[in-house]
Amino acid sequence: MSTTLRFLRALQLEGTAIRIADGLRLRRGRDGSPAFPFVRRSRGPSFQILVYHRVNDERAKFFPGVPVDRFRKQMEVLARHATVLPLGELVDRVRGNDVPPRSVAITFDDGYRDNYECAYPVLRALQLPATIFLATSPLDTGAALWHDRVFDAFERSAGGTLKILERSYPMAPLEARQRALVDVLTLLRSLRPEERSSVIDGIELQVGGAAPNGAARMLSWESVQEMARNGITFGAHTVTHPILTRLTHEEAEYEIRASRASIESRLGRPVDLFAYPNGTRADFDGSIQQILRDQGFRCAVTTLWGVNDAASDPFALRRIGFWNAEADWIPLRLAWYRFGG
Repeated sequence: MSTTLRFLRALQLEGTAIRIADGLRLRRGRDGSPAFPFVRRSRGPSFQILVYHRVNDERAKFFPGVPVDRFRKQMEVLARHATVLPLGELVDRVRGNDVPPRSVAITFDDGYRDNYECAYPVLRALQLPATIFLATSPLDTGAALWHDRVFDAFERSAGGTLKILERSYPMAPLEARQRALVDVLTLLRSLRPEERSSVIDGIELQVGGAAPNGAARMLSWESVQEMARNGITFGAHTVTHPILTRLTHEEAEYEIRASRASIESRLGRPVDLFAYPNGTRADFDGSIQQILRDQGFRCAVTTLWGVNDAASDPFALRRIGFWNAEADWIPLRLAWYRFGG
């Protein structure tokens, strides 16, 4: 525990800060910036959604997982200091003004194998529910998701120059490679799926080989079925993890419908929770939200930062993450996000 946190606890300021955050909110203007008199009363109960992807000790340079021990400590703190409920239950309860204080839902995106091997044992031991949003192509076909192909290529490339669509990116030192990855991912997200796949083929050719198949990295249906019997809910996350706003209406409709159908056929139960791939404001729009409503989904989560309450759009729910946070700071972080949300 840090000296600062010990000091706050000694003065009993940690609990005071959490109680304040439970009842007050930062007042914001129309542009989202803080506005005088800066503090307002909470409009009602709120809840927070945590987002994770991977939990492992592999120490990947690109798209690393949360170390297992850190994840365990974070979950232990949540079990003591928060009310952890299934996402679907919180969405229902907020409509009835029935959300317990300090409510949190835990979610994972994509469906990585380490969710079963590393995260699930922790969640089950602590009896914490969670939701995993599955991109179903790797489970059904073994194909790697497109962004994993890129991460793997950058892991293997330790020198030289990568050429992509008339742009050149130095692959050394590591910091240059990390900066290049951000730019390359931004570029790839702007492309149609067929063009993006062609560009990734070229990247893999330059670094000397294709990525391992998705079956080696992602969950199996057997693991999904076991977790579904033991407190884990599954939601849809498309088939191939495309940027939905880069698709035609028919393509987006298929990605959503087929992902859901694949999960429902394996679990024998309805699937009505959805996560937008990438999940920024540019990655979904009113047309995509209407597809979800028309198909009977209950809600959809984004990667927009923030807190949710009765006034939140259920098809644009906000999430937060604290993947590198020391566990002891999590109650204060959650309080600060509630206050600022």
